[in-house]
Amino acid sequence: RLPGASGVVPRETTDPAQFSELVAEIAPGFAVAESGVGGVAIVAEHQARAGVLRTHPVSRDKACIMTRIVALPADRKSRLLVDVSRDTRGDWRLLVVGNGERLLDEMISPESTKEGWVSYHVDLSKFAGREVKLQLFNQANDWNHEFGYWGRVALETE
Repeated sequence: RLPGASGVVPRETTDPAQFSELVAEIAPGFAVAESGVGGVAIVAEHQARAGVLRTHPVSRDKACIMTRIVALPADRKSRLLVDVSRDTRGDWRLLVVGNGERLLDEMISPESTKEGWVSYHVDLSKFAGREVKLQLFNQANDWNHEFGYWGRVALETE
């Protein structure tokens, strides 16, 4: 199902057994084992975007991590598309890791989200023809309203 294509039902859970079900609605194929304050939620609207996933770092030193293992085609270019936002009172660090290698490291801050959202396109070409473990980190920065809002998490292959 495409994010926002049908009526996403807002809901929230602190039950880790239900985290991945909510995550998969916005980030197909991804799963989460742990999330901090408020657990995992799909909110009706955030920064003028409907049906948004919300996560929070587990602690100051432990990120909320979305994980997916995917086999990428050998003969085509692939990339990860990520649209993120933040709580207007805080910021957080987004890390994208592929097979243990840091592919993206960005602060999701007032400067990066001037329009409310910021989009990243992460090239996965180096993993063509292989299986890759993708990890997306909602990492704490200063432990002040570090909610991660995810409007899109998708793989695109040309």
